[in-house]
Amino acid sequence: MPTYNFWYSETLVFVAGFEAENIEEAERLLKELDEKGECPCDLPGFESKQKECEIEYDLESLEEEKIATWGF
Repeated sequence: MPTYNFWYSETLVFVAGFEAENIEEAERLLKELDEKGECPCDLPGFESKQKECEIEYDLESLEEEKIATWGF
């Protein structure tokens, strides 16, 4: 039976929390994190929970696989 390939993308959406003395410190920590591109897990008392998973399928990319690459 033929195998068909297609492209898709996932966007994971999380809600997160962390500890700070006040809202000003929380804003500062979050801005620093954003500027440095660091992992939010480095924030003090960091916790997160996945809330959504959005999937987008590219139906135009659907094609029959010419060379077996998946090992089915």
